[in-house]
Amino acid sequence: MVKSKELAGKRLRVPSDHLSSPLTSTINRRNFIDGSKIDLFQKVDPVNETGFLNWYSKLGTGVAYELGSVQLTDAKEWFNDHIDIAMYLLRQRTTMYPKSFENKRVIMDFAFKNMLDIAQMTKEFCQDNFTIPDHLFNYVHGKSQLNGQTWEGCTHLYIPVLANAHWFAVEMNFAESTLYVYDPDKSLFTQGQLENFLESVCYSIPFLAKSVNISVEDKVQVQRVDGTVKRKIS
Repeated sequence: MVKSKELAGKRLRVPSDHLSSPLTSTINRRNFIDGSKIDLFQKVDPVNETGFLNWYSKLGTGVAYELGSVQLTDAKEWFNDHIDIAMYLLRQRTTMYPKSFENKRVIMDFAFKNMLDIAQMTKEFCQDNFTIPDHLFNYVHGKSQLNGQTWEGCTHLYIPVLANAHWFAVEMNFAESTLYVYDPDKSLFTQGQLENFLESVCYSIPFLAKSVNISVEDKVQVQRVDGTVKRKIS
């Protein structure tokens, strides 16, 4: 038993019923990022960005590098020219950390958009005799890309797009039957040009989605997202 005179001038520390540490509460934690919620406009961590730029500046041409479970034979060339491995790593992340995505979100590769374009050209040539190729339905069932994801129960679909040497991304929101465009430089294309680039996506996606009972209107709306940040290198 501690004598009262030994406690004189000393403050008793009593554990809180609600908060045992200032780091256990998201309210008191500075710059807290909720990893269970997806934020398409989340800023890049400046520490990680600086670290990457320092690493990249010292990276020689033709140097191999292991990125996740993928072996890059020329890491510098990949970071300059390729996007499909990035899509693969994102798909891998959704599998490893499913709580990072609040709904069922499926990420496609760049080849998928190319196949949609080819199917669209075939449709214009064949007219009424056109049917959507089976290999596109393989994408729907997650069989045509590394670490593929089935569309069953999908709410959002993400597709990288290359138009006139310019990259941007589109998000298909099935509930709203709307294709949202995330473009780092919105001054390059008019609304009409965007809709022309995305015609194959707007036509084929509803047919593919309905094969796994996803409800979506036949006519898909194309809408730009104003909050996209313009990057130094798009």
